[in-house]
Amino acid sequence: MGKLIFQDLQAKMDHLIRLLSTTSGADKSFMLLQYSAIILRHLASRSKNPTSNKSLVLRLAALSKLLSDARTTYRLWDLISIIQWLRSLNALPPSGSNTVQIERLQVISMLIYYPLEHLYFLASKGVLPLSSRLINKAALYSCRAWAAYTLLHFFHLWEELKLLEPERRRLQALQAGTDFDTPRKPNPAIATSLQEMEGRRAAIINGLVVNLAYTPLTLHWSLPKGLYGSELITGICGFVAAIAQLRAGWNASAVTP
Repeated sequence: MGKLIFQDLQAKMDHLIRLLSTTSGADKSFMLLQYSAIILRHLASRSKNPTSNKSLVLRLAALSKLLSDARTTYRLWDLISIIQWLRSLNALPPSGSNTVQIERLQVISMLIYYPLEHLYFLASKGVLPLSSRLINKAALYSCRAWAAYTLLHFFHLWEELKLLEPERRRLQALQAGTDFDTPRKPNPAIATSLQEMEGRRAAIINGLVVNLAYTPLTLHWSLPKGLYGSELITGICGFVAAIAQLRAGWNASAVTP
């Protein structure tokens, strides 16, 4: 019994290492810590005796800022993956697919987002000689491009679901034998395909959760005066987005038996 528990723990540890060894897994783990620190900072500052928590509030603020800077530094190379994404779309044969057209628009939004983010981040650190006004404008318009991507992603998820659902329902009907006069024995091949379809559907729903969490953040940072006044909203939305993306990464890094 103890040996089985140890093996299970070892397997989970190996799985966690695989997840955190990826760029996305490391980023989302930092993101989880970053937004957790924001939530804790807000709660500490709103306690009955905020003066005694002042040191804790400052340390949590420093931690969230450090993690934010680390994540932004990691993203300095992300523009390369966007260019690769554009090349892969351009390599596709001409198509009227809504999904492909939406992805093209998403690529355009990211080609605006990343250079502006790199510009304002490097300038804010004194690497590039830009005025505060230009730094703020670059930050604002980069977030607006991100907001456009987030809006487009709702349509992308909807198109994915539209393509998936008819085939999933057809396989469900075949597996249940409802397309025949008499019940049939379950088909292992159909069961495997249906399981794959269910996994893809779950991934789409998880993607919707991520997008819903990102929407208030992107809108808030896209407006000169913001969308809301409480940093707790920022913390909760970022926390939810991080958890959902870590869940997706965990599933993606699982070893197939």
